[in-house]
Amino acid sequence: MEALQPPQHGSGCAMWKLKLALRVASAVFCIIIAGLVGGLFTMGLGGNDTMLVKVLIILPTLTAVWIWDLAEGICILARNGKRGIHPGAIVGVDLIFWAAWMSAAIFDGISDVPAARSEREFIGDNSKSSTYLEVVRKKGWPIFVFIVAQVVVHFALFVIGCRETHVRNNTFTVIDLVQGAPSSGSRNPRGTMIYQQLPDGQIVPASRKSSKLPAEVRAYLMQSLDGHGQPTTETLPTPRQALVYPWARPS
Repeated sequence: MEALQPPQHGSGCAMWKLKLALRVASAVFCIIIAGLVGGLFTMGLGGNDTMLVKVLIILPTLTAVWIWDLAEGICILARNGKRGIHPGAIVGVDLIFWAAWMSAAIFDGISDVPAARSEREFIGDNSKSSTYLEVVRKKGWPIFVFIVAQVVVHFALFVIGCRETHVRNNTFTVIDLVQGAPSSGSRNPRGTMIYQQLPDGQIVPASRKSSKLPAEVRAYLMQSLDGHGQPTTETLPTPRQALVYPWARPS
């Protein structure tokens, strides 16, 4: 007989829509930043050392972020429960992207205008340095603004990932136990843990230390142990509901 597998948790309607909106915003910001940076190159400013360093910092970041946003958006729309990618992965990846965008914002905020002024002082007030300073004033600040927007968006996504990870680790799941399901204390032929039945249909893994269970659950477990400290076994005569503790859920 198949082992009982608790259902996966999905995001609420408002939450998955918020996550999807933030992903769409992040992907759009990536396209805008790429367009603004590309516009600087079309004006013949690609040979500027500051611009080359900026591209080396921004281009890999926005490429990776755009792919990640696309993958998460597809998962949110395609997976049951609008679950998206595992929240643990969201926390780690979006934290890295937040740090990358923060670094890009710091570099972009302190490099352009001083570099343009230094170039003007060295070369003189010619058309090249004047054009660069003018472009920085017109297009450099929009780039900086959208990079800062990415910092905010990915920090928000990181916080949401932390929240969903916390909820996943602390939320109980109600499932139906099918008729004739074996109790815990053993493994099924495929090696999947079967859970021990508790009063009113509550179940927990028999191998879990009882010190981490609620008092009423510990009391029942102590009563259900045989003389050798092993849980008793039985089958459920009828379908029932069971409360699965979060650490009993499969990933």
